[in-house]
Amino acid sequence: LDASWGAGLYMAIHDGLRFGPDIVYTYGPLGFLFSPVLWFDGLAVVSFLYAVAIWVALATALVWSIRRNLGAIAAVLIAFVVLALFTAVEAALAISVIWAYAVLVPDRPRWALEALVVGGAIFAAIEILIKLSTGPVILAVMGLALIGARARLWRIGLFAGVFAVATVVLWLISGGSI
Repeated sequence: LDASWGAGLYMAIHDGLRFGPDIVYTYGPLGFLFSPVLWFDGLAVVSFLYAVAIWVALATALVWSIRRNLGAIAAVLIAFVVLALFTAVEAALAISVIWAYAVLVPDRPRWALEALVVGGAIFAAIEILIKLSTGPVILAVMGLALIGARARLWRIGLFAGVFAVATVVLWLISGGSI
């Protein structure tokens, strides 16, 4: 495909079009974050920063998960090769799977479950407003990880609440209406 769909998302946000009544597409109101291209400078900077954050998070998650078995040097080298060869991977989905793995391992970090409850819910809210095909999958992966980690019911409720609030806030900030 050509880059016109990305340009359309940038123009929709820049011109204040509302997703739903004014524009309908498989990418949501934050869909411009998926395609860091210079159409409008402010939006391009935000998109670029988000893309950098996603790839740094993926690289860090890969190194963390590989390092547990092979050591730090091998983990960095393998993560580099994986990221260099598999550039078309849905990075956000890969992050959510590695994050779920981090919560499910027996010797998980003490902060892993809390990070998933709050950070995972916010991440899923952002991703569901970026791309409607991967956002719900990320939400499901994170929710299943909570269930698999035997999180207490109040943590699952907190996850759902943070997700709902973050989704509504991001929807309204991006120009959506209730």
